[in-house]
Amino acid sequence: LLRFLNHISHLYDMCLQRMGEILTDPVKAITSAKREKGVKMTVEILLAEWFICALAVAIVTSSTAGFSIMFSIAVFIFGIIGTLFLSYLITTVFNIIGGKGKFENGLTSAVYTIFPISIGLIIAAIFLQLSFIGVPIALIVGSVFTVIGIATLYRSVKEFFSVDLVTAWIGISLL
Repeated sequence: LLRFLNHISHLYDMCLQRMGEILTDPVKAITSAKREKGVKMTVEILLAEWFICALAVAIVTSSTAGFSIMFSIAVFIFGIIGTLFLSYLITTVFNIIGGKGKFENGLTSAVYTIFPISIGLIIAAIFLQLSFIGVPIALIVGSVFTVIGIATLYRSVKEFFSVDLVTAWIGISLL
């Protein structure tokens, strides 16, 4: 049991480290993900990012008690389903236009794109609880993290599907 708990703790630490890398050094996170076998860490980040989004929705909609919980659960469930569908689209589009990748490459690209946006969303939701000064701060925070997410999408599809930046731009514009 102690060995199992130690293993779980190690995986948790690795996942937190990867999440930090996605925010601070996406290129390093993408490079690390390319070397991994399987998608376990990507799935863990997928669940974490949509939990964060659901929490942000709960914060913003906290004035409507029953609606807040139901809406947050819906965001969590449909966010995961939407990410899986986006992964399928990314994989299909990039394989058609000359890339070489699997569904797990599309999944990692989608997850690594959404994670910074989810962090920006939770920070923005917290700032929105302030008076009118919170709105412009929330917009700035949301914009910064969204740009990081979009840049990560371009870099990740370039790396995971072995395409040049122009092909990445064309493929993403088709999505």
